[in-house]
Amino acid sequence: MMARSARLWYAGTLLLLAGAGLAASPIVLVVNGKPVAADVPVQVIGGKAFLPLRATANALGAQVEWQPDRKTAALCLDNRCYPVCLTDPHCEARVIKGRTMLPVRMIAELLGCKVEWDGKTRTIAVTASQERKGREHAVHWPASAPPSR
Repeated sequence: MMARSARLWYAGTLLLLAGAGLAASPIVLVVNGKPVAADVPVQVIGGKAFLPLRATANALGAQVEWQPDRKTAALCLDNRCYPVCLTDPHCEARVIKGRTMLPVRMIAELLGCKVEWDGKTRTIAVTASQERKGREHAVHWPASAPPSR
């Protein structure tokens, strides 16, 4: 009886340890070679990685301006601003824990950055190009909120 209980305990412990090893570790965000700490971590929604807009933008030298009357965040770099309208059903922006989150590709295309994924270390690396060029046509912008500046 005691041997059977010991075997069951041992088997249960192995299953718990194996299950803990299967849990995915958090995704690490690195911008221009430096880890970015944000109060809301990278989120995967529908197979897309969503990054915290302000933390990512600031790490790239861009600014984010909130326009409360329009419920729009303006992503600004090099005297150009691109609105991210949170009420537009075509915009992929999400608000998670009070933070505006955008798909990594959207931020990269707007700011002319390169994005790489390392599946082994679960790291998203965003690197600014030498010639930063925001490309308005890369994503859908609502007609009600054209780029400013």
